[in-house]
Amino acid sequence: MVKANSVILYKNDAAVVTGDCVQGKYAIRFCVTKATATKPAVYGTQNVRAKDFILLHEGPSSSLENVIAFAEKNIPASEDLYKTEYDEGSPLRAD
Repeated sequence: MVKANSVILYKNDAAVVTGDCVQGKYAIRFCVTKATATKPAVYGTQNVRAKDFILLHEGPSSSLENVIAFAEKNIPASEDLYKTEYDEGSPLRAD
């Protein structure tokens, strides 16, 4: 069962559950637009079904901003992983 302040994956981005299940849907908070050098990030809320997200951690998380900041510092982008795994000489490279 998903609890409030759990960290989830929604549409390939981190999100946080903000409330309990009501009528089969969970209230979540997610990043609509990422921050740029001149503009702050824009966050939104939505009610979603449990089948529309993946539970990453039961939490509790202090805030979505902290989750995103942690992920940006500690989780490499998928294109970086691809480059590392498939460089020449890599045992994973299929020639």
